[in-house]
Amino acid sequence: MKLTVLGPGCWGLTLAWLLNDNFEDIVVWGRESDLNEDLVVNKHCSKPLEVQLDKKVEFTSDLKKAIDAHSAKTDTLLYLG
Repeated sequence: MKLTVLGPGCWGLTLAWLLNDNFEDIVVWGRESDLNEDLVVNKHCSKPLEVQLDKKVEFTSDLKKAIDAHSAKTDTLLYLG
């Protein structure tokens, strides 16, 4: 199963972390300014909460890619605005 999360804020990252075992693929979309190197490369965030995501979590700032690449296969799409 596939999960796409729109929004890499506290809720988005927490849900990606909590639902990790329920999905084979997870994509998190965020504005480029919201995606820092530590988050994208190391799957780690320390502010405003400490979270270490699984290596299978993918980050993108390309909204079309986040939705289209998974639209036919996405089981769940979460928008956290």
